Amino acid sequence: MLRSIVRNSIAAPLRALPYFRGKYRLAPVLIPLLTDYQNEQDCLVEVKLRDGSLMRIDLRSFTEQRSFFAGDYDGGLLKRFASILQPESVVLDVGANVGFYSISLGRKLKTLGGKLWAIEPVSPNYDRLVYNIQLNHLEETVFPLQTALGNETGWIQLHLSKGTDELSTTGNAVLCQGNTATVVASNCSAPITTLDALARTHNITACDFIKVDIEGAELEFLRGGQKFLATHRPIIYGEFNPDWCQQFGYSFLDVAEFFSSWNYRFYQQVGRDRFIPVQTITPTLQDVLLIPAETGVETLAKLGVKG
Repeated sequence: MLRSIVRNSIAAPLRALPYFRGKYRLAPVLIPLLTDYQNEQDCLVEVKLRDGSLMRIDLRSFTEQRSFFAGDYDGGLLKRFASILQPESVVLDVGANVGFYSISLGRKLKTLGGKLWAIEPVSPNYDRLVYNIQLNHLEETVFPLQTALGNETGWIQLHLSKGTDELSTTGNAVLCQGNTATVVASNCSAPITTLDALARTHNITACDFIKVDIEGAELEFLRGGQKFLATHRPIIYGEFNPDWCQQFGYSFLDVAEFFSSWNYRFYQQVGRDRFIPVQTITPTLQDVLLIPAETGVETLAKLGVKG
């Protein structure tokens, strides 16, 4: 009890402070010292982030714990993405996890009369995603869907990668491909569908922005949404982690080939929230903005594109 009081007393003022060098490094140092990992009540905490989002997070999860002290989660990027939203904009958060992107962008979309579909296949993640949507009163703006997105329909096996501690109930889902034994904490099954099928089922008739972070399955997601993507030409922010992509037998070269006839331009993230044009496409490109060539200079400036 005393440890959690000390932890919370340190974290509250830190969350209110703007970013400073080393801020994100505090969580993995202090949380193990000041948290009882055996006590779920001590690990599941509700925090208010600097952008106003209310989030229930699990301090045992490396993905989530940094926001406890930092007060944000990709805050610079989220400001960029929120700045390009217009009245009635439509967003897809593919690989929503517990909702850091969905809640932050959903709060902006609520003021604009827009909509966001939050896609998350893993039950513990999905349950807390739904909780966080309700916590922020976004039920009429953010619509959670418990499914994976790929290039097939049916059911799949997922690996759930380890968090900070094996007792964490959430983690990043990885489609069963290749040798992932070093990161597997548990397996689960989940439904899978394609973006094209999902759009038909849920009557998604517009899309302005997609964030996709699905641990290497990004290319399969794109292949399963060719009609939807060609029709709506959204701006896409994708992780494309080269290690995970390799598990699926592809690299960013294949992503570039996929978009080769679509007149998209690629911008690589530099720093926390800036992007520069990709001059040379390499297999290991990651954290990339894919932007239709017709996108205006004002939108590019809002996204932090330089050059």
